[in-house]
Amino acid sequence: MRLASAFASGDVVLRSVSVSPEDYLLHLKDSVDWEYRHEDSQTLEGFGRLGLPKMFWVVEVSLPQLFPANERKIGEVVIDATDSLVADAIYDPKLTQTLISAVKWIRLPGNYYFADAACPEDNDDGIFFSSAPSSFESHLPVIVLSNDQEV
Repeated sequence: MRLASAFASGDVVLRSVSVSPEDYLLHLKDSVDWEYRHEDSQTLEGFGRLGLPKMFWVVEVSLPQLFPANERKIGEVVIDATDSLVADAIYDPKLTQTLISAVKWIRLPGNYYFADAACPEDNDDGIFFSSAPSSFESHLPVIVLSNDQEV
């Protein structure tokens, strides 16, 4: 997979934007992937029922040949921007667990991934993820902030 090899070589573009859950969900609702697919309305309604924080950090993941040419992304990592543990995580010896706890989900073509809060405490092999399908099978436009939004 091209994305996996890009991560292995460090050839990825990461762009972070701060958005409200409403703006992020509107972005997903209005987005069309490269094959003209829209996200399923039931999926978007499901996100609305998750009890979302007031703000997100959305870290968009793209490739060097994709981002500057088309302003498109492969996926994103959605992080709770209101989680105070994230701000303090730099001083935490368990940095990975702290940051993962603030990740709401990761979207890649075909799936959303949710860090499994029920993973065993004695698991040192990594973090378990559950998944849910996404109708998006290819890249999407990046989030565009309106002129009246602060960056």
